[in-house]
Amino acid sequence: MGDVERLASGAVDPETDTRMDKLPWAAVLMAARAMKHGMKYETDMADNWRKVPAERHLDHALRHVALYQTGDRSEDHVGHALNRFLMWGELI
Repeated sequence: MGDVERLASGAVDPETDTRMDKLPWAAVLMAARAMKHGMKYETDMADNWRKVPAERHLDHALRHVALYQTGDRSEDHVGHALNRFLMWGELI
């Protein structure tokens, strides 16, 4: 059994290696919107992105960052970069 934390109430609760309550949910929503937008390219494979090499996701993420940094606002580059970074992280 892992470490437990004794709460002020006297209850004990197992500690975890995550803090889901600290995630920046606005950014997560941006990534989720970009995921939905990107699905227009997929026809019959909802998880097509898993078949793309991780390095390609990183490349696309960095491209979106560069476009945003150089002033391009033609699409949601931040959301797309976040989404690609998440896909990259899932695959590495």
